[in-house]
Amino acid sequence: MRAPAVGAPGDLDRAAPLLRGGAADRRREQGRDGWLDLWTICDATDCHLFFSDGNGHMYRSQTTAAELAEGFDDTAIVLEDADRFWLFEASDVYRLGDSGGCLMIVEALAVASDWRRYFRAWTLTAWTASGPR
Repeated sequence: MRAPAVGAPGDLDRAAPLLRGGAADRRREQGRDGWLDLWTICDATDCHLFFSDGNGHMYRSQTTAAELAEGFDDTAIVLEDADRFWLFEASDVYRLGDSGGCLMIVEALAVASDWRRYFRAWTLTAWTASGPR
């Protein structure tokens, strides 16, 4: 439920978990429940929450815009790398105008050489029932 005015926090509902879990929640399979660098992308009907775990995984959870205050469900891995430093942290997701696409960048570490930090980038052009493609 939305507050009638931003300046009226007493009118808000009780606090609720950001991630509700659900049957498809993949976070617990990875041995870590933590998350870093949360980004939300919404359109007129749906909201998608992207985040990393610093352990080689990028996740996406979703909810409808109408249920945004209730939290996100169906956490799924959208990117993963066996070398946790290649999908490390500092993930960012940007919506690309009205195209429906997004740009995702994630920090990586060159641990095999000089520990330089760099960013890897991906784009997605559309959403399907199972996530980005």
